[in-house]
Amino acid sequence: SMSQDAVAVTEGAGKDIATDLVGGYNYQWFKLMVGAADTVNPLAVGAGSVDTGTPRFTLAADDPAVVSLAILDDWDESDRCKVNLIASQAGITGGAGAVAANTPRVTLASDDPAVGLLTTIDADIGTIDTDTGNIATSVGVLNGGATPLFDADGDNTAQTIKGSAGVLYSLEVQNVNAVDCWIQLFDESGSITVGTTTPKASFLVPAGDGTKRGAMDKVFTVPLAFSNSIKYACTTTPTGNGDPSTGLVVNASYK
Repeated sequence: SMSQDAVAVTEGAGKDIATDLVGGYNYQWFKLMVGAADTVNPLAVGAGSVDTGTPRFTLAADDPAVVSLAILDDWDESDRCKVNLIASQAGITGGAGAVAANTPRVTLASDDPAVGLLTTIDADIGTIDTDTGNIATSVGVLNGGATPLFDADGDNTAQTIKGSAGVLYSLEVQNVNAVDCWIQLFDESGSITVGTTTPKASFLVPAGDGTKRGAMDKVFTVPLAFSNSIKYACTTTPTGNGDPSTGLVVNASYK
């Protein structure tokens, strides 16, 4: 049967046929048609949906697209589009779990609230560590009891109860002079200049009458802690360097 738009050619008369001149030769133009036997469908061109005029093709086995499509075909629920975000690792870990070679490393943004909180925690841990050290020292101090100290002539020269960190449990000072005196306590790692160096504490020792003694007696329920040393001096003013006429009697217990 003759398809649509068939051209009848009369013998001896001929018919004009469209050609394309290439290299001195005329090549006949053909309009490609597709379809089953006894059907003719013009070949679809340009963009659009698949229809009866769309030809079917098979990619060559060595076409690079075949390899790419094979990889895409492997993606499924258990192996979704793995890409090498980490060198030599296919895909990355997700959800909770232990750190692995394909676990990505991340850095928090400087304005992330967690950064501020972590900074605070770090500072607090440092404080806790210091406090823990102080607690350990205090516990160690409590073990084994206190050490007594006696000085029959406490004057305005700085004296050492303990040359390193420690605690003071009790302090008893007697004053036979007819004027009030003071005992200054120092917590210094270096030298002390009585009258210039600020004391850690200064306690009044009431006056006697020249024969009978005035006295100051303190038992510290919470021991006084000293970070560097425990030193003292007896003076006629709370922070000065006046020397009592008669030395004061000092009793202390420490660790």
